[in-house]
Parts: sequence; C-alpha cells; structure tokens
Amino acid sequence: MNNRGNREETVRFVPFEYHPATGELSRRGHKIKLVGQPVHLLNLLLQCPGRIVTREEMRAQLWPEGTFVDFEHSLNAAIKRLRRALGDTAAKPRFIETLSRRGYRFIAPVETAEVEAIGVQVASRNRTANQAPVLSGPKGWQMPLALAVVFAAVAGSFIILAVSSLRRRPDRMPQHGTKLTRLMAGDGDLSDPAISYDGKMLAYVSGQGGSARIYLRRVAGGDAIRLSHEDLREVEPTFAPDDERIAFVRYPSGSDRPQICIAPVFRGEVDCPLNNARDPAWSPDGSRLAFIVEQPGGGEALATSKINGTALRIILNANITYPFLRDPSWSADGRSVAVERSNGGVEGEIWIVPDEGGPASRLHAIRPDVFAHHPVFTPDGKGIIYSSSQAGATELWYYSLDKRRRAVQLTQGLSPEEWPSVSRTGRVVFSSVQSKDALFLTNLHSGVTRRLLNHSPHLWAPFISPDGREIAFSQAENDGGSRIWALELGGGKPRPLTSGDAPQVYGRYSRDGRWLIYFTSVPGASRIWRIPRGGGVAEPLTPAKENAAYGDLSPDGRTLAYARTDNGISRIYLKKMTDGAERQLVRSASTEPRWSPHGNWIAFSPDHSLKRGVFVIRPDGRAMSRLTSSGGFPAWLPDGKRIAFRKLNPDGTQQIETVTLDGKVAQLKRLHFSGDNEPFNFSLDGQFIAYINSEKFSSEIWLVDLPR
Repeated sequence: MNNRGNREETVRFVPFEYHPATGELSRRGHKIKLVGQPVHLLNLLLQCPGRIVTREEMRAQLWPEGTFVDFEHSLNAAIKRLRRALGDTAAKPRFIETLSRRGYRFIAPVETAEVEAIGVQVASRNRTANQAPVLSGPKGWQMPLALAVVFAAVAGSFIILAVSSLRRRPDRMPQHGTKLTRLMAGDGDLSDPAISYDGKMLAYVSGQGGSARIYLRRVAGGDAIRLSHEDLREVEPTFAPDDERIAFVRYPSGSDRPQICIAPVFRGEVDCPLNNARDPAWSPDGSRLAFIVEQPGGGEALATSKINGTALRIILNANITYPFLRDPSWSADGRSVAVERSNGGVEGEIWIVPDEGGPASRLHAIRPDVFAHHPVFTPDGKGIIYSSSQAGATELWYYSLDKRRRAVQLTQGLSPEEWPSVSRTGRVVFSSVQSKDALFLTNLHSGVTRRLLNHSPHLWAPFISPDGREIAFSQAENDGGSRIWALELGGGKPRPLTSGDAPQVYGRYSRDGRWLIYFTSVPGASRIWRIPRGGGVAEPLTPAKENAAYGDLSPDGRTLAYARTDNGISRIYLKKMTDGAERQLVRSASTEPRWSPHGNWIAFSPDHSLKRGVFVIRPDGRAMSRLTSSGGFPAWLPDGKRIAFRKLNPDGTQQIETVTLDGKVAQLKRLHFSGDNEPFNFSLDGQFIAYINSEKFSSEIWLVDLPR
C-alpha cells in the first residue's frame, strides 16, 4: 500500500474510504478521527482482508521486540477504538471479526483502487447532439468512486451531463450548477422516498416490518409529521400531481393483504378503495392509478383503475417466466406504463405496457447477470430513470426513449442507490441503503446459533451436504452476478464451485454427496446442470431450449424432478438419469419440487408467491393432495413425516412452519427473519437448519437538483 509517483491508493469498504498513505478515514466524505494504534491495526487488517491476522502478528508489527507494554490490554483497547470509529461491535461484527484467542479478521468486502493525486476533468456541456457524454480521467481508470450526475432539460428533453467527484459530499457543488444533497440519514430505517411534483415536499417511510410509518417534511428541512396516526404498517407513498393527496399502501391489522389508500397531505380522512393491491402510481391527470393487484389464486397483475377503485382493468398478467411485478410508473402522456418484471430474488427487467393493454416491450436488453429495478418516467416522458447493476454496483441510470435508445449512467456511489422519484421541476430523490446477508446455522435441539458468513448484498438458498461437513449457497454480487459457493463447517474460507455469465442458483447436493445440482437462471431459458462436489466441468442435465429450473435428484439418484415451463406455465416433470426419458408429473401449474427422504413423495407449490400452499404427489402421479392453504418453497424434514415451508407474516416478513402429511400445521420456533425471501435447508440428521437473514444497518435519502 504505497504511493506510486503522483498516484494514491484508496481502499473502500462500504460506507468507508481509507487512504493508507495518510491514515485518513472518511465516511461518505466526512472525515473520521482515527489516530495512533487503531490506524496501524486498520492498515494491517486491510492488507489481507478475509485472512486471520493473529495476535502474535499484531504484536510484532505494532509493538516490536523490546517495547514494554501491557500487550493484551493495549491491543484490546486499540481494537475497541477502531470498532468505535467504524460503528462496529464484537457481538455483531460488520467489519472486524474476533477469532477467540487467535486474532482478528476483516470480513467486509474491500475494493482497492489507484487514483491520480490531482483532480479529474469534467466533460464539457458544449458538445454536438450525437456525441456521447465523456468522463475523462487517468488512462484506463474506470472511476469506481466518481459521481456521475446527470441530465439537463434542453430543447424539452434530458441531455446528460457528467459531473465527477471523488467523494460524495453534501456540501460539494459540482460544475454546471448541479447540486447533490443528503437530506436524511438513519440507522437502517429510512426507505421509499417520494418527492412532490413541485419539488418542495418529501414523503418517506421510517421503521421496518410492522412498525413502518409514513412521514412528511419539507425538502428544505424542518420537522417531520406523520401522514396518519393509525397503528398499522404503511409504506410506498407517492404524491398526486396536484400535490394535495398521497397514495400509499396499508396493511390492516393481522393481515398480509395490502390495500391502497389515499389521504390528504395535511391531515384528513383516509380512503382505502383498493384491496389486495400495492405499488400505486398516479396517472398524469390524477384521475387514475396504476398498481399491482394480487388476484384470487395468488397470481399478480398490473392493473389500472379510477382513484375510487372502479373501472379496474388488467393490462398485464404475471406468468411463470416473470411471476413477480413491481413498481409501475405512468408516462407523461398517459398512454403507457413502465413496470418491473422479475423471476424473483435480485432479478428484474423494465418493460413498457400500453395503457389500454396489449403486447409489452422490454426497455432494452441487458446481460442475464444484470438487473434493473424501480422505473420512473422523466417529467417530459422522453426517458426512464431506474436502478441497475449494469456497470457493477447498483446505481441510477437514464434510458432515452428517442431514436438513440441509449442508457447513460447517472450516479456512482459507494452503496446501492435505488427508489428514484422525480418532480416536474427536475429534482430527483433516491435512497442509498447499506445492507448485508448473513448465513446462519441453528441447532434445532439446543437453539444455539452460529453466524457462518456475512456478504453484501445477497446470499441465497443454503444446502447442507449429506455428510454435514459443508454448506453450498448462492452468492450474488453488486453487479448482479451470482455463483454457487461452498463453505466448510469446520472453518476456512468459502470457495467458488461454479462459473459463467448467467446467474447460478439453488445448489443442492445429491444424496450420495458426489454431485451438486443447480440451475442457471435466465428468463425463458433456464437450464439445470450438475458438477462434481468439489467443483469442475459443468454437465447439462436438461436441453438448452427447455427452460428448466429447480432440479432435485431422488434419494437413489436415478430420477430428476424439475420445473419445466411451456407456453408460460410451469409444470413438474420427471427425467430418468439413465436414458433421459421424460414424463410430466403434474398437469396443473407447479414448481419447486422436493423429494421426500424415502423417495415416496414429492412436495411442491403452484408458484413462487408463498400464497398458494404446499402440495404432495406420489412419483407415479397418484394421490396428489393440498396440505396447506398458503406458503411455499417446501423442504422435507429428515424424518419424512413433516414438510417445512415459508409463509408470510402480516408485517411482510417470513416465518417457517411445518405440516404433516395429514395436514397438521405448527410453527418452527426460535427463528426470526427480517426479510421475506430466504430459503432454508436441514441437515440429514435433523439436528441443524441453515438459513439466510437480511440485515440493513444504515440508510440515507439523497436529492439531486438538476439544471434546467
């Protein structure tokens, strides 16, 4: 970690930035006081992130031979001061993990880059109409911390202006009059920002789960007020075009069924005209709403209606390729609606649907390992702003709907930037949230829980090997890529098992422990593969064009159960591993098959919604029955008598319940989740459960003032 000529090395670990040459530590541009031994400790830990730095190494580096000091006391005190500066704790470490009697390990993702000691040049505003915006800097440097802020209304449309900054600082004013301001910061409880059409008011959600409440405040600052005083979960606020009303989503007490409500901005009677509906978006004239409706039977649909709930019209149905719909946005002319379509997890694509219904068109093609979320039309209707991983981290992008049809990056920050909301005056608010997933192993008999791994942003679908020695899991990165990794329970670092551009997910060991089965998740073209347990060359188990997913091998290894999609409907098929012969097992919509431990049953759900229940069927197609009325993603307990499944609580978080073959339901105690998308798995001896839990530890709301 040395200077090279006029180049300086910068180490970044969200949300911090550290300069080893000077010992300077900052958090989002704000310098943090750190001197003495904590600086040396941080240097030492960052030289080998992920590796244990022993106490002996620390003593040799920080207190050389001949130094007389109470080493144990001094080291403990220095670690405490360093953790205090980072906002870290020994009990729930985000950055520095303690290895009892051995040493310490830096566990957060670390990015290192060299930058010029001098500044960065900014692209000129005066360029030809067809010239793409350019950020110039040191040759070959991709500017991982540059802040690209964004577009000006010229000739009635947005022309992109790139403004560069080495740190995102609220008090820094980039060129061309564009200003970036941090409006709010919190400890993991700020979300769903929305700006009024006149750009003067901010609505946001504070709190999580059942305690979520909507607040209003002026963008310029001042006290916040509650939108309503009902003791209910209320989320997803959005201003009406007249700025006098707000539509939002409310969850009635004890229910996981959302309803869309409308309230005056400054107190008044709340009306809730739409049930089983969420994600409201106002039409340009304020007379209609677009929203996601949860239809009877569990399917989602994009719909529009008058604001009193009448004249409801479905304009796009979810299907098995895209079972989830989110975040509609109405175009400025009221003729089309943008919406996110997803296959689940972090996946997402932006599509545009005619207001009257009709064929949907994808905004633009992106690689399979890239996601796009939260679309919102610009006020002139000539572009869409959304969050995406197409340049690596999750950042805001602008896509022009004119003949050029090009995407331009708007922001580059240290943590995911999402949920854009745009005023007609050209002000954009968005959220910047720092979170991580943690992999846990809980002893079902004693209740003792071990945290095995932290990762930002996502871990997914752990599966314990039959011999109980390791766990396979999917690990997603900020750029949208996802791979299967394995972690030995006895210790050590995770190792990647799979590779490739398409996301690899849902790894499962064969019962004999020789193979790992997984699928590559590509909308409309998923495929099931297997690799040797220790990694190696992947072998396809299904044809390239079959669109197969969620493969599960029978206990004897002879038959593959999987979900195959034809004409938009997923159904479970069985395939013989010896001769490749296939047959359809379930005629109705079905997915997520799981063999029972004895191979005499297959459990499944109709879809991924967690609302249509758990079913079982014999491998020969006989005796199909429905065991629960809701829930999904089944997983057998090793006794073969019970099936565990995921179910949503009224506050939107998940819980795990079990059901016997005669329909008796019970809740699995001692487990509490903060999210709703966390598959799990049991060890073969029934002693342990492996699962993922999400942790959001800080959040901010930012404002971009765009030049006119």
